[in-house]
Amino acid sequence: MVKSRTQEELEKMVEKFKKEACERKQAEEKLCKSEYERSILNQIANIFLTAPDEAMYERVLAVVLRVMRSKYGIFGFIGDQGELIIPSLTRGIWNECQVSDKSLVFPSDSWGESIWGRAIKEKKSFYADGPFRTPEGHIHIDYFFTVPIVFEQQTIGLLSVANKEGGYTEEDKVLLESIVGKISPILNARLQRDRLGQECKQAEEQFRGLAANSPVGVYIVQKGKFVYTNPQFQRDSGYREDELLGMEALSLVFPKDREIVRDNALQMLKGKRVVPYEFRITNKNGEIKWALESVASIQHQGKQATISSYQDITERKKTEQQMLSLQAQFLQAQKMEAIGQLAGGVAHDFNNLLTVISIQTQLALRGLRKDDPLEDKLKDIEQAADQAANLTRQLLAFSRRQILEIKVVNLNFILNDLEKMLRRVIGEHIEFKTVFADDLGLVKVDPGQMEQVIINLAVNARDAMPEGGKLFIETVNVELDEKYRLSYIGMLPGAYVMLSVNDTGVGMTEEVKEQIFDPFFTTKEKGKGTGLGLSTVYGIVKQSGGDIYVYSEVGKGTTIKIYLPRVFEPPEELKGEAPVEKIPQGNETVLVVEDDSSVRKLAVDILRMQGYKVLEAAEGEEALIICEKENNPIHIILTDVVMPNMDGPQLIERLKRAGQDFKVLYMSGYADETVVHHRLVEKGVNLIHKPFTVEKLTRKIREVLDKN
Repeated sequence: MVKSRTQEELEKMVEKFKKEACERKQAEEKLCKSEYERSILNQIANIFLTAPDEAMYERVLAVVLRVMRSKYGIFGFIGDQGELIIPSLTRGIWNECQVSDKSLVFPSDSWGESIWGRAIKEKKSFYADGPFRTPEGHIHIDYFFTVPIVFEQQTIGLLSVANKEGGYTEEDKVLLESIVGKISPILNARLQRDRLGQECKQAEEQFRGLAANSPVGVYIVQKGKFVYTNPQFQRDSGYREDELLGMEALSLVFPKDREIVRDNALQMLKGKRVVPYEFRITNKNGEIKWALESVASIQHQGKQATISSYQDITERKKTEQQMLSLQAQFLQAQKMEAIGQLAGGVAHDFNNLLTVISIQTQLALRGLRKDDPLEDKLKDIEQAADQAANLTRQLLAFSRRQILEIKVVNLNFILNDLEKMLRRVIGEHIEFKTVFADDLGLVKVDPGQMEQVIINLAVNARDAMPEGGKLFIETVNVELDEKYRLSYIGMLPGAYVMLSVNDTGVGMTEEVKEQIFDPFFTTKEKGKGTGLGLSTVYGIVKQSGGDIYVYSEVGKGTTIKIYLPRVFEPPEELKGEAPVEKIPQGNETVLVVEDDSSVRKLAVDILRMQGYKVLEAAEGEEALIICEKENNPIHIILTDVVMPNMDGPQLIERLKRAGQDFKVLYMSGYADETVVHHRLVEKGVNLIHKPFTVEKLTRKIREVLDKN
């Protein structure tokens, strides 16, 4: 039968509808399958993101077992040593398995030819039906399906299921491989995070172990607060760990140093390199300590922070300060010595000139008629010579080249004699108090020079208090130990008598304090000071074997402390000069030894006018010859101390060795090392200071001759 055209077209339409319906069904099934897979993947991804480590593998495996309708399963990852680690397996499987040496960790050399071992090594999926060869006691496996988890060509884990009823199909293979392919990046990220966390944990444990035993302080600061401190820093700061945690780090820093610490921390957080730097902290007990800090930027618990190493350098800073102080003292001493040599040399020559000027003026005045018009002019010259002589005495005092008349005295006696005069000098606008030690020790000083020291210090203190204030003078016995010696150059341990002069005046800056002992340095207005007051004090104290130290603060006042070595000898009585009404005369023989011809001529003329027989020599050798040739006894030798070739003490020593019997009067306005060497400053030495007057010279000659 021949089909009609209409029937054929109808059949084609029916076939087309069937085909479209089939394709639509397949598409729906595919979509449904895709939605199903997506649902599974979402569940697994959610587990990876939210589940804790101990539950993640178990929950993922539970989803896979449900999807694959399997009785058993394992989910593991490859460890750092290439071993298979199985943190999760089907509930109950561990108890059901009776293998004697069962384990959840399988080293790579134990895999053998197992299906899952091949899957890991070959990066391929395997599924098969049993029976399988398993160790004795192993659970019974009928069907087995294993899929390696591969990420970037590297096997990172394994997912295996077993004993699905009826076995596994190609469709199961496609589904599980699809799931594994999707979860491999997530598992890799989780493994990397875990490894990083483990490394961080190990690193932190190592850090804490090292920091706990570190000899330097270590601390971490985050958002300005301590989040970690090691035991050494806790000891240095004086705070316990629980007290430091959460404390503002800057609160420990000395206020004046906080800016530098804050700036360095900010620079470090900006990625800039910060070199180790020093600052001060205040510990729990209020002590100020110096620290040397190195700082670096780190990530602490996922957030930016700074880690610092802290080294306590307090003792080092103290040593450095002591060294700087000693160096400054040494340089100051060198400077003062150099200036002193210059000043002493000038004063020596100047004294010889002043001696001639002074005596010639006196002689000229004696030769004038009454009401002579030259009298006033000559008296002006005499007064100027006296003022110049005073200046040279101050220069010699500063240079420590004057000859001192040493006595063993109690400073309290000198101060008691001066107290009334000091009250007049300082004025009523200043409150004056004295505190003297009852048991004050004795010292070896020139009483007259020590009076000058006290007066100069009192006047200096008065000038520092123009609006009034308080002046305290104190004496006390002190014992200086080795520690004190290390702080002050030249000071030896031992017993000292301290004289302290304290005022509440304007005080001094460090710059002024460094110059106060320099000759002619003054902060007073022009015409109100020579700048030699404190220079004189310095020289007298130093020449007396003592030391002087100044403590001053602007606006608070100044304290000057003088330390004089204490002696344990009987004290000597202080006597004033007995007044002499007329110039004494004599007829004894005097040998004058002086290298300056002008001074020598004057001395010879004066003594001859007073009746003495006078011999003269320009230097030591000439004096020896005169003494050898002179048949008559020489009663007294008047000799200069400092002369070229042979000085005065050497001359006298040679004459005494030769058996000569005579008395000696030294004259000098200058004393160098030879004076100290020959101990002319000791008791019993007769001397007269240049420049001298006619009266002083003749009286001194008579005084020495009349001594028993």
